Amino acid sequence: MYPKSTLSRIAAVASGFAAWSISSIALGGEIRVTGDSCTSTVHVVARDARLSDVLKKLAQTLDFQLSFESQNDPLISTDITRAPTDLAAWLAPLESTSVTSVSNPRCPERGRIVKMWVLPKGAASATLPPQSAQVNAAEEARRQQGINQILNAHGVPTPQPAKENAENSD
Repeated sequence: MYPKSTLSRIAAVASGFAAWSISSIALGGEIRVTGDSCTSTVHVVARDARLSDVLKKLAQTLDFQLSFESQNDPLISTDITRAPTDLAAWLAPLESTSVTSVSNPRCPERGRIVKMWVLPKGAASATLPPQSAQVNAAEEARRQQGINQILNAHGVPTPQPAKENAENSD
């Protein structure tokens, strides 16, 4: 058969593989993030992984800061492709999340996430730095304006701000 030294090597390799398999299961499931801050979409695959670990991997891949303060850290399984700035809401729909994004100097047509917060339950958005809230409001207003322009160009009426409606009704 095999010499004793060959059998011990085979046993050592098999033991190592078994230990690696068990530790990868114990430490969490599979997490893959494909894309970068210049792509229009990012693909996230997670199998039985902690939400915090998935978001850490996303933050590492897209190079942004993550503040995970939630008491909940559920196991999630997902296979999702979304715009980077939309992923937080899709990955953690039951959590209170906030994302700050700015225009990306490397890719002017794309926004870049600067920081993502997963807040504890009951925490209001007022806990965010005031500048972040202003950036989010300005970005949201700019996005809505762009959406309205596209809809209007295709003949779809868009709601007018209340102030304009009041002036038009006179």
